[in-house]
Parts: sequence; C-alpha cells; structure tokens
Amino acid sequence: MDFTRRRLLLGLAAAPFFFNSAWAAAPKNPEVVIIGAGAAGLGAAKTLSDLGISFLLIEAQSRTGGRAYTDYYTFGLRYDMGCHWLNYGRINPWIEYGKTNRFTVYPTPLEPYGLFVDKRKATSEELNEYDLAYQWIEDEIGWIATKSKNPDISPAEVVKLDTKWKKLSAYMMGPLDMAKEFDEFSCKDYWESPGVDPYYCKEGYGALVAHYGRKLPVQLATPAHHINWQGPGVKVETLEGTIRSKAVILTVSTGVLATDKIKFTPALPVKKQESFQYISMGNLRRRAFKRH
Repeated sequence: MDFTRRRLLLGLAAAPFFFNSAWAAAPKNPEVVIIGAGAAGLGAAKTLSDLGISFLLIEAQSRTGGRAYTDYYTFGLRYDMGCHWLNYGRINPWIEYGKTNRFTVYPTPLEPYGLFVDKRKATSEELNEYDLAYQWIEDEIGWIATKSKNPDISPAEVVKLDTKWKKLSAYMMGPLDMAKEFDEFSCKDYWESPGVDPYYCKEGYGALVAHYGRKLPVQLATPAHHINWQGPGVKVETLEGTIRSKAVILTVSTGVLATDKIKFTPALPVKKQESFQYISMGNLRRRAFKRH
C-alpha cells in the first residue's frame, strides 16, 4: 500500500485513539480479569477503575474496540469497518459521551435511503403500499406480543407474507433490524425492543470507542484459551501465562464462544452453551463508494 503524505497525516490523526493507551504495569494478582476490550470490556474496566478495584484487561487482537473499528487508510478517510450505527438513540450512552467529548454525533439522515423497484425509485403509491404492509405486520406482531397466550413465537408463524411489500417489510424487520431471519426471532422480543433510532458518528464509531478506552491499561495480543473456575478464585490461561484472580468478566461475543476457542473447567451449564449457538451474530455487507 502506498504511504502517501495524506495517509501519513491521517495515520497521525488516528494515533491518539489507538496508540496512546495508558500502559500501566499489570497487577500480578488482580481482583478481576476482564476478557475482551470491546465496548463492554472497556465499560467494565472503567467501572472497576472508578470503584478502585484492581483489574487486568486482556484482548486477543492488537487493538481495542472489538467490532468497533475505524479504518483511516483504505479510502484515505475515516471509515467504520465494523459496526457503525449507534442504535437506540434515546437510551444509547455512547451518544451522550460523543457529544460531551466533541464528537460529531447526529441522527441518521433519511435522505440517502430510498425504495427502488426495478432499478427505479418507487412511486409515492408504491411507498404507501410498503408503509401499509410494514404497519400491518407490526400490528400483527404487537397483537401476538401483548394479547396472545404464547407471545414468544416467531412472526413467521402468524404473519402471511402474501405480497411483495410484506416480504420486503419482513426482510427489513428480520435480517436488517433483528439480524435474524423472519422465523428466527420472537414477537415478544421485537415488540419490547426500544426501537432502532440510529445515529452516526462523523469521526467513526470505532474512534469514539477507542477514545473512551484511551486511558485504560489494556494488555493486547493476549487471547485467553482456558478459564478454570473450579474452587476458590479463577485461573485464566493465556499464551503469556496464567492469570489468577478472584473473578472474571467475560465480554467476548457469542460468536467467539460458539467456536469453543475458550475452554471452561468445569464446563459451563448446557443451557449457556446452547445459548451461544442460538444467540448468534448477524452479517451485514456494505459497499463503499469513493467520490472523485
């Protein structure tokens, strides 16, 4: 990759977020080990730090942030390679943190989004049909969630997708909003969710999360591969050695746990192991276009 002056300047701008962490000497016997330096792990570390509880935060990757990662080089500008929506805007604490720390956080504009039919923009009539179909399905889900004796069933069991607009609405509700197919999430869960209400961060969601954790000591490139929680205390085995503590906070994703890369002694209850498979991560593929 060519390292132009522009890329160099962008790299220097990124540096405070990624390389200026407070690398304090790791405690030999921390009270708590935190595994995973994504948003949850950094939040746990900040809370323990404020409470004066000793901890060691370890991360398998060579950076913090987890799925929140802002790339500065590929396109010559800031681009979120992972998560980029700050969902649930009314209650999401990252939005207030961003505003307080002079990040440009703003509601997702509706203008760039549009409904297309056969490579053309939908007519007002077609938009109206789509809106009606979406509302009809939501009403059906709402009835099941609030009136039915069995609200914890999937929408696919009760909603007939007999028009193209209902099928499109089901896609928007399922794979896009819930990260699940229409038959893989619960009417109750959908109805009780706080609503997407997405926001963007101009400087990057990853940059926002990295800024939050910039003063927290993190031991990077240290994957945990075994957690022994038998008897008093906990032993966390890593490639760098074994860490002993009173407790462990595990913040890695269910996707990582489902791969069985982290072993447990004794084994976790079957119910928890099954949940790693059922509460899976969704995939969102995005295309980036660079304007000339």
